[in-house]
Amino acid sequence: MTRSSSAPAVVLGTLGLLLGATGCDPDCGNPARIDGTYEVWQNVLDADAVSGENLSAYPYDDTVFNGGSEWTVKWVPGASSFQLAINGQPFTGSYSESETSCNTFDMVVEGDYPTDAGSTHSLVWDGELTWFGDELAGSFTYQDSWENENTGGSGSINVPEGNFAGILMTTSE
Repeated sequence: MTRSSSAPAVVLGTLGLLLGATGCDPDCGNPARIDGTYEVWQNVLDADAVSGENLSAYPYDDTVFNGGSEWTVKWVPGASSFQLAINGQPFTGSYSESETSCNTFDMVVEGDYPTDAGSTHSLVWDGELTWFGDELAGSFTYQDSWENENTGGSGSINVPEGNFAGILMTTSE
């Protein structure tokens, strides 16, 4: 006696609906989808967790992790990195896509950031970001060693966690 069952068809149909509902971004294979200029706002989650040397003299108003800035992002094909300009200062940001969502990625930015106020920051910014089409959002950690040629001050800072939000202003051509 043979029995026919519709269970495999139901399971496959349900699986198809689930995959269709969760979707896969058709641009997932191309990180250049993120290219553009973003108005970015960043803030520290817990000011009491910030550590470092000479924090009382730290030039918070001149940093890339505190407040507003402009980020221009351009994918470098074949290099797993982005060309990045933060307020016009050039950097290279390494890129590592999440295994669970192609629109979530890690970006690490390292380099020197000189400011108009005379401070220079040797920084490491490490973020986990998600791209939402016309927005970037996520969290970051930040470390830097800094010197201020105008005041003679120097020190370091470690920000264990902050919020990142970016709104796309223009796309890259």
